[in-house]
Amino acid sequence: MFRGFTQFVCDDCGHKFTGPDMEWMCTVYPAPVKCAKCGGWHTYPSGFHVCLPLGGLFGWNKRIYRRIWKSREETV
Repeated sequence: MFRGFTQFVCDDCGHKFTGPDMEWMCTVYPAPVKCAKCGGWHTYPSGFHVCLPLGGLFGWNKRIYRRIWKSREETV
């Protein structure tokens, strides 16, 4: 489901950009989008700690998105 646009950060090159906010497999997590600078798919929303207040503090964003990236790479 399309929920608007959000800021993403590329884990590979650190580029920050705006992309479509599409839900990942009927969850609250935004699906990764392709980085406009390097073309990598290892991206995550920069402001995701708003949904999970302690997520940014404890690195949950990275752990969650590492599993999403792995799942995506296994199915593609």
